[in-house]
This record gives sequence, C-alpha cells and structure tokens, in this order.
Amino acid sequence: AGADAATCATATGVRPASYGLTPDGVYGSASAFRGFLDSDWTGTGFTLDLELGDYRLQTITGGDSIDYRRFQDFDGTALEHLHIDYNTEIDAWSQEVRFFYEGSDTLSWVVGATYAEDDLHENTLLFGTQGVLPVIFGGAVFSPQVYDQDTEAFALYGHAEWRFADAWNLVSELRY
Repeated sequence: AGADAATCATATGVRPASYGLTPDGVYGSASAFRGFLDSDWTGTGFTLDLELGDYRLQTITGGDSIDYRRFQDFDGTALEHLHIDYNTEIDAWSQEVRFFYEGSDTLSWVVGATYAEDDLHENTLLFGTQGVLPVIFGGAVFSPQVYDQDTEAFALYGHAEWRFADAWNLVSELRY
C-alpha cells in the first residue's frame, strides 16, 4: 500500500516535505540540479560485392564513434550525497573480406578474414560531500574512474558444404 510521504523519513532522517516534495507531486524532484544526457553517435558502413563468374568477392567495412556524457544527481536530494558525471568515448572500426564459390549444385564454400579495432576512454567522476562516498572512501569527496581500453581482433575462417546425396550434406568449418 506504500508509505505516507508526509511522515516517512529518508535514510538520513529527513522527511520528503523538508525537500519541498508533496504527496500530489509524484513526479517532483528535490535534486540539487537537473541532470542531463548528451550522446552523439556516428556510424558508417560500406559493402562491396564483385561477381567473378562462379566466384564472388565481398568486402564489408564499418565504423562507429560514440561520445556519451550523463550528469546525474544519483541520490535525488538537495544534498550532495552522490553525484555522477559519466564521460565515455568509443571509436571502433572493422574490415571483413569474404571469397565465395557458388558455381556447383554439389559444392559451395566461403573463406574470409576479419580485422577490428576499438578504443574506449572512460573518465567518470563520482562526488559527494555528504552521505555514503566520504564514509566508504575514508573522507574522500570525489572518486575518479579513469581508464582506457584498446582492443584488436583478427579472425580467419572457412566454411564448405558438399551435397553428396539429395538428403545429405557434409558441412565443415574452420575458424581461427
């Protein structure tokens, strides 16, 4: 059934009415500031197919760039218990090349290679002069979370199918 917002106290002992919140303002907020989200994304993709008789060459190129920032009053009160400033940048691209044979009723195959890279940079800041942050971190009022992650991936693969009878196929694959 819920609690009475006029008499229910928060973990700090403060009643919602002390923050200016009323029972009829269910969407109200006592936040110290209005948070925001700013996210930019750019993505590109390109595919090229080249027919060579019974063979086909295909290349697929892709890239993405994401810049993400979100500033949030995590505790939702007028006090500075926990505010978080998220900042993330991600850049990624990939290239794949495939070579197909499809010129037979009984045999088909594809071989390919893929290469991809992504770079992630995280620079998030947690801060709060009151509440849990100084308690957990021995009096600290901010905690930066900064790191970089670079990933590089490479793969080779092959897939073949031999239809040696109407109801039977032999399928083989290799991946590295």
